Amino acid sequence: MEKINALHIPFYKFKVHDSIRDDVKQKVESLEFVPEALKTNGFVYRDFFHEGLFNFFESSIKEVQKIYFNDNLDFPIVDCWVNKFKAMNNLSKHAHSNSVISGVYYVTSHNDANTVFEMKDPWTSQTHSSQVPLLNINKFENPIIGEVKAEAGTLVLFPPSLFHYMKPISDRTMTRYTVAFNAYPSGSICDYYTRILSIKTLSLRERLAQSQ
Repeated sequence: MEKINALHIPFYKFKVHDSIRDDVKQKVESLEFVPEALKTNGFVYRDFFHEGLFNFFESSIKEVQKIYFNDNLDFPIVDCWVNKFKAMNNLSKHAHSNSVISGVYYVTSHNDANTVFEMKDPWTSQTHSSQVPLLNINKFENPIIGEVKAEAGTLVLFPPSLFHYMKPISDRTMTRYTVAFNAYPSGSICDYYTRILSIKTLSLRERLAQSQ
């Protein structure tokens, strides 16, 4: 028997300019982090903003937007944060609810701390459905798993509904930094004459400017 992978989920990778990569790394390393216990036993810095990096994020989002969405929608970044991990820290499995486009930017490179993504295998996912009787199968959970390598200066955009996590860091000398964000729709959601709907999403950029 030969196993073939007939389908795949597209992720999109972008590389930032070296000058922005180096400046972001220097800024991130100087931040004052707080412990994060909800999804990780590492550390977090919330409401992170860097002008050059955000310009890069927004242009990358535009490229993906052109593939999947109409021009009457924008996808501003609503929340952005920095994760910091050291030896034996780990990021628990989670998804980014409600957002439409999510991103992870790798501030540092690492060989043994990749981001692991997973989804339910359709061969076994029907066993959780209330529409079918419980099936007599060997495995109730058989997730499809893939990894994204942590490479400094790289941004990866991915579907926010996918569960993901980070493997525990084994290198005691290593500190792993990532910048993560969520983008939400803003504009004309539906322009059909019987259900016209538009929304205005407040971006992190705008929120921080208002607070100054």
